[in-house]
Amino acid sequence: MGMDFYQKNILAFAKQLGPKGLAIKNFGALRGTRPDALVVCGMGGSGLAGDIFQNLRFELGVTSPIIIWKNYGLPKLPGEIKKPLYVFVSFSGGTEETISGLAGLLKTQSLRIGARIAVITTGGKLKRLAEERGLPLVAFEAGTLTPRQAVGRMFYALAEVMHATHLITRRPPIFTRLVPRAFASAGKHLAAGLKNQLLAIYTSEASRHIGYLWKIKFNETAKVQAFANVLPEMDHNELTAFDTPPKVRAIKTAAIFLKDGAVTGRLAKKFRVTEKLIRKSGAHVVTLNLPGHSGLEKTWRSLILVDWASYFLGRANGIPEAEFNTVNPGIVGGLKKMMN
Repeated sequence: MGMDFYQKNILAFAKQLGPKGLAIKNFGALRGTRPDALVVCGMGGSGLAGDIFQNLRFELGVTSPIIIWKNYGLPKLPGEIKKPLYVFVSFSGGTEETISGLAGLLKTQSLRIGARIAVITTGGKLKRLAEERGLPLVAFEAGTLTPRQAVGRMFYALAEVMHATHLITRRPPIFTRLVPRAFASAGKHLAAGLKNQLLAIYTSEASRHIGYLWKIKFNETAKVQAFANVLPEMDHNELTAFDTPPKVRAIKTAAIFLKDGAVTGRLAKKFRVTEKLIRKSGAHVVTLNLPGHSGLEKTWRSLILVDWASYFLGRANGIPEAEFNTVNPGIVGGLKKMMN
């Protein structure tokens, strides 16, 4: 069997981990604006770049508030925010929730009182609006990518917008020398132990965005139910669900612990004890250490690993090749049709 587009995109992922390949337009409007907050509007895979920046804001040198918006319209901002920068991110350029926010903002007087706008997309209505209004725009070629496979592109696009407005004073490091092929075997091994199970993914608060990345990859690529939570919060609610005897559980569960070596003290102990208790309950437990020297390196390495794992799990689940590269397959496509 030949290599499909999804595999090729995984193998080429490291090429996304830098600014090369981004087309930047109308950035003159951003220079020197110095916003006092960043509002990132994006859904699903398109919103992941904002999640990464928010969770790694200290590492990446962000000192202003970051507000993530995954809904229709726009968030109500605190009164102390006077000069927000709104960044609308949609891989396809056709995400109705994101477009509703941009369209609403363009109809208000917000631009006159300090708000600024930038757009990140491959095309669609969002790109047309940006070009018609002369808005700052970062565009890139969609190719055969799906939104969840273009996280690197959108992250470095957002970095360019933030750097232009001085929300960050240095661009994030690039990781174009990562070798995605080196993660394939580990991904295939991981997938082999996850078939026919509900996946519960657990991280520390510092790695919350990684757990969410894994959830999305397993949901959309492998078409399995996967959920993400953080310790120690899950120990105060979700842990009790593992008291249910295995023989009466509706679905077999695999608990995946993504451990960060930077976690120490009581929290590290809580990870160990929680893993032990869940394993004792009869659930399948997988423990993985997040490799890398920084939060961003850990993010990209773990993302490549779960790309392979979700791909091989999808193959094992009989997902047709065409659905790996379809942006809105099956039930999601049905939702879009019914909403029109």
